[in-house]
Amino acid sequence: MITEQSAGDLLIGHLIEQDDGAFRLIGVYRNEPRISARDRSAIHYGAFILEVGGTAINPGPLRGYYWTDRGTRGELVVSDRRLQATNSYDVALRLFGMVAEAVD
Repeated sequence: MITEQSAGDLLIGHLIEQDDGAFRLIGVYRNEPRISARDRSAIHYGAFILEVGGTAINPGPLRGYYWTDRGTRGELVVSDRRLQATNSYDVALRLFGMVAEAVD
């Protein structure tokens, strides 16, 4: 996961096939905010559970939940993806046809 303010690493992940043939992706991650953002966002750990939609030939969105050791939680929907991988926020924005803005 890369955002304008932080980057995260998947520490462990597991893809589980459900009884109905659907898949669930479960993971634990570490998120490290940029130094300039750490006064409002500390380094933290989190976990997620995502239902994998669609099929291998026609994948659908990932939908699910996350929670962190900071006491935050929420819902996730990942509906767009690119085959090209990157570890740069600016490059990721360009891959999705967006323009990067200046950050501290």
